[in-house]
Amino acid sequence: MFEAIWNFVTGADPIWQWLAVIAIGAIPYIESYGGALLGILAGVNPFIAVAAAIVGNLISMYVVVYISQTVRKSIVKDKEPGRRMQKLQNWMNKFGVPGVSLLGQLALPSQLTAVALIGLGAKTRIVLLWQTISIIIWGVLFGILAVFALDVIIYWFAR
Repeated sequence: MFEAIWNFVTGADPIWQWLAVIAIGAIPYIESYGGALLGILAGVNPFIAVAAAIVGNLISMYVVVYISQTVRKSIVKDKEPGRRMQKLQNWMNKFGVPGVSLLGQLALPSQLTAVALIGLGAKTRIVLLWQTISIIIWGVLFGILAVFALDVIIYWFAR
Protein backbone atom coordinates (compact mmCIF):
# COMPACT_ATOMS: atom_id res chain seq x y z
CA MET A 1 0.00 0.00 0.00
CA PHE A 2 2.83 2.40 0.87
CA GLU A 3 4.39 1.84 -2.53
CA ALA A 4 1.11 2.60 -4.31
CA ILE A 5 0.68 5.82 -2.31
CA TRP A 6 4.31 6.78 -2.93
CA ASN A 7 3.92 6.19 -6.67
CA PHE A 8 0.70 8.20 -6.66
CA VAL A 9 2.47 11.28 -5.28
CA THR A 10 5.79 10.98 -7.08
CA GLY A 11 4.13 9.99 -10.37
CA ALA A 12 1.97 13.09 -10.47
CA ASP A 13 3.11 16.11 -12.42
CA PRO A 14 4.77 18.53 -9.96
CA ILE A 15 2.04 21.08 -10.62
CA TRP A 16 -0.59 18.55 -9.44
CA GLN A 17 1.30 16.87 -6.59
CA TRP A 18 -0.48 19.04 -4.04
CA LEU A 19 -3.77 17.44 -5.11
CA ALA A 20 -2.23 14.01 -4.57
CA VAL A 21 -1.19 15.08 -1.06
CA ILE A 22 -4.74 16.34 -0.35
CA ALA A 23 -6.07 12.93 -1.40
CA ILE A 24 -3.54 11.13 0.79
CA GLY A 25 -4.32 13.39 3.77
CA ALA A 26 -7.97 12.36 3.48
CA ILE A 27 -7.16 8.66 4.03
CA PRO A 28 -7.85 7.50 7.61
CA TYR A 29 -4.70 6.44 9.51
CA ILE A 30 -2.51 8.41 7.07
CA GLU A 31 -4.18 11.78 7.68
CA SER A 32 -2.40 15.13 7.93
CA TYR A 33 0.72 13.81 9.60
CA GLY A 34 1.31 10.95 7.14
CA GLY A 35 0.33 13.07 4.15
CA ALA A 36 2.71 15.85 5.17
CA LEU A 37 5.53 13.37 5.73
CA LEU A 38 4.99 11.57 2.42
CA GLY A 39 4.55 14.80 0.49
CA ILE A 40 7.78 16.30 1.81
CA LEU A 41 9.76 13.11 1.29
CA ALA A 42 8.37 12.94 -2.27
CA GLY A 43 9.78 16.40 -2.98
CA VAL A 44 6.71 18.62 -2.56
CA ASN A 45 7.48 22.02 -1.04
CA PRO A 46 7.10 21.53 2.76
CA PHE A 47 4.62 24.39 3.17
CA ILE A 48 2.46 23.10 0.34
CA ALA A 49 2.71 19.48 1.52
CA VAL A 50 1.68 20.33 5.09
CA ALA A 51 -1.16 22.63 4.01
CA ALA A 52 -2.46 20.12 1.43
CA ALA A 53 -2.35 17.20 3.88
CA ILE A 54 -4.19 19.26 6.51
CA VAL A 55 -6.85 20.30 3.99
CA GLY A 56 -7.38 16.70 2.89
CA ASN A 57 -7.70 15.48 6.47
CA LEU A 58 -10.09 18.29 7.41
CA ILE A 59 -12.32 17.70 4.40
CA SER A 60 -12.61 13.98 5.10
CA MET A 61 -13.22 14.50 8.82
CA TYR A 62 -15.97 17.09 8.22
CA VAL A 63 -17.64 14.89 5.59
CA VAL A 64 -17.57 11.82 7.84
CA VAL A 65 -19.00 13.79 10.78
CA TYR A 66 -21.78 15.25 8.63
CA ILE A 67 -22.72 11.87 7.14
CA SER A 68 -22.56 10.07 10.49
CA GLN A 69 -24.80 12.67 12.14
CA THR A 70 -27.35 12.32 9.38
CA VAL A 71 -27.32 8.53 9.61
CA ARG A 72 -27.24 8.47 13.42
CA LYS A 73 -30.36 10.61 13.73
CA SER A 74 -32.32 8.18 11.61
CA ILE A 75 -31.18 4.78 12.95
CA VAL A 76 -29.66 4.99 16.42
CA LYS A 77 -31.82 4.59 19.49
CA ASP A 78 -30.69 4.89 23.09
CA LYS A 79 -28.55 1.88 23.87
CA GLU A 80 -25.74 0.90 26.20
CA PRO A 81 -22.29 1.80 24.81
CA GLY A 82 -19.95 -1.09 23.97
CA ARG A 83 -16.62 -1.80 25.65
CA ARG A 84 -14.60 0.37 23.25
CA MET A 85 -17.02 3.28 23.53
CA GLN A 86 -16.91 2.95 27.32
CA LYS A 87 -13.12 3.20 27.17
CA LEU A 88 -13.39 6.34 25.04
CA GLN A 89 -15.98 7.70 27.47
CA ASN A 90 -13.46 7.21 30.30
CA TRP A 91 -10.85 9.10 28.27
CA MET A 92 -13.37 11.87 27.62
CA ASN A 93 -14.18 12.11 31.32
CA LYS A 94 -10.48 12.21 32.19
CA PHE A 95 -9.06 14.47 29.44
CA GLY A 96 -12.11 16.21 27.97
CA VAL A 97 -12.73 16.79 24.29
CA PRO A 98 -9.45 18.74 23.82
CA GLY A 99 -7.35 15.96 25.34
CA VAL A 100 -9.05 13.16 23.44
CA SER A 101 -8.84 15.14 20.20
CA LEU A 102 -5.13 15.84 20.63
CA LEU A 103 -4.15 12.40 21.96
CA GLY A 104 -6.70 10.37 20.00
CA GLN A 105 -4.54 10.72 16.89
CA LEU A 106 -2.18 8.20 18.48
CA ALA A 107 -4.84 5.48 18.48
CA LEU A 108 -7.63 6.31 16.02
CA PRO A 109 -8.10 8.35 12.88
CA SER A 110 -9.52 11.81 13.45
CA GLN A 111 -12.66 10.85 11.55
CA LEU A 112 -13.48 8.00 13.97
CA THR A 113 -12.49 9.99 17.04
CA ALA A 114 -14.76 12.87 16.06
CA VAL A 115 -17.74 10.62 15.35
CA ALA A 116 -17.21 8.71 18.61
CA LEU A 117 -16.95 11.89 20.69
CA ILE A 118 -20.16 13.24 19.18
CA GLY A 119 -21.81 9.87 19.74
CA LEU A 120 -20.85 10.08 23.40
CA GLY A 121 -22.65 13.40 23.72
CA ALA A 122 -19.97 16.01 23.09
CA LYS A 123 -21.14 19.11 21.23
CA THR A 124 -20.41 18.85 17.50
CA ARG A 125 -19.08 22.41 17.31
CA ILE A 126 -16.55 21.79 20.11
CA VAL A 127 -15.44 18.44 18.64
CA LEU A 128 -14.93 19.96 15.19
CA LEU A 129 -12.97 22.86 16.67
CA TRP A 130 -10.63 20.60 18.65
CA GLN A 131 -10.27 18.07 15.85
CA THR A 132 -9.30 20.91 13.51
CA ILE A 133 -6.71 22.16 16.01
CA SER A 134 -5.39 18.62 16.46
CA ILE A 135 -5.14 17.95 12.72
CA ILE A 136 -3.22 21.20 12.22
CA ILE A 137 -0.84 20.52 15.12
CA TRP A 138 -0.09 16.94 14.03
CA GLY A 139 0.34 17.96 10.38
CA VAL A 140 2.74 20.80 11.21
CA LEU A 141 4.66 18.66 13.72
CA PHE A 142 5.21 15.85 11.24
CA GLY A 143 6.04 18.35 8.51
CA ILE A 144 8.79 19.81 10.70
CA LEU A 145 10.04 16.31 11.56
CA ALA A 146 10.09 15.36 7.86
CA VAL A 147 12.11 18.43 6.93
CA PHE A 148 14.65 17.71 9.67
CA ALA A 149 14.78 14.01 8.79
CA LEU A 150 15.35 14.88 5.13
CA ASP A 151 18.14 17.29 6.11
CA VAL A 152 19.80 14.63 8.27
CA ILE A 153 19.55 12.02 5.49
CA ILE A 154 21.00 14.43 2.91
CA TYR A 155 23.78 15.46 5.29
CA TRP A 156 24.55 11.84 6.16
CA PHE A 157 24.86 10.73 2.54
CA ALA A 158 26.71 13.88 1.45
CA ARG A 159 29.65 13.09 3.76
